[in-house]
Amino acid sequence: MDIEVISLLINLVTALAAVAGVFIATLLGRKAVAVAAETVERASLDYAAGRADLITQARVSAFEAMAELKASMHVYWKENPQKLLEVDPNSARAQDLIQQRNAAEVETHRAMYKLQGAGERLREVLPTAEIVELVRSRDSDVNIREIRGVRAPVGVDMPAILQLVHLYERGAMALYFSLVSDGRYTDPKADPELFSKEFIGDLELEGGDAGSVWLSRVQEWLSNQLSVISNQTTPAIIAINFVESYLDGELAKAVHNVTDSVLTESRAGVVVRAK
Repeated sequence: MDIEVISLLINLVTALAAVAGVFIATLLGRKAVAVAAETVERASLDYAAGRADLITQARVSAFEAMAELKASMHVYWKENPQKLLEVDPNSARAQDLIQQRNAAEVETHRAMYKLQGAGERLREVLPTAEIVELVRSRDSDVNIREIRGVRAPVGVDMPAILQLVHLYERGAMALYFSLVSDGRYTDPKADPELFSKEFIGDLELEGGDAGSVWLSRVQEWLSNQLSVISNQTTPAIIAINFVESYLDGELAKAVHNVTDSVLTESRAGVVVRAK
């Protein structure tokens, strides 16, 4: 075979091998980029799921602190020792209740501070609920990935949820005022309108849209509570109902809306769009 032909064949094989090498290297490079991107995506989703867990833990801590607060105030639901002393100045029952209340007041303040700390933690972690979305932009044959943080869940009013956490703490204060602070509120049986004004005033709802949303909701709830006046229409009963029958459920639902959305997105995967 002619040497020139052999040389031509060798050059051709070398060129083909080079092209094949470039092609294979390109495929491997793209595969490596894809694997790296998937790793980043998975890490982002795992991080988001972890934030959801922290949010749930913070909400549970707030509920536990509220439970401790209610337990510490239990003695205030019992007889008023001053009324027992009016009947019998030597009442042993009255003396026992006074001692219990003295101890309970210290525990009540401790539980209140714990609730405030739990509420602050919940307000800190709620806005960190975040899902990362990867957007793919195409430039000729080059794929450029841009990572952009997306607040989740879509459609949830975060300022209103944060206001609800504050309202939860103030609901505890309303319960404290109605049980421990004698004469703080007007008797709702005597003047429901004045009682409503005092009760809502202690909730310290902030201005703006978030405050307005909860102001109207609380006013509606309180109006329903006062629509039927009975012996159970007392500041303490209304305050405990406000916490247990209203705020507990509203806060649980609001936090679940945040965490459920994050966890759903984490299971489904990161959204990738091609432009």
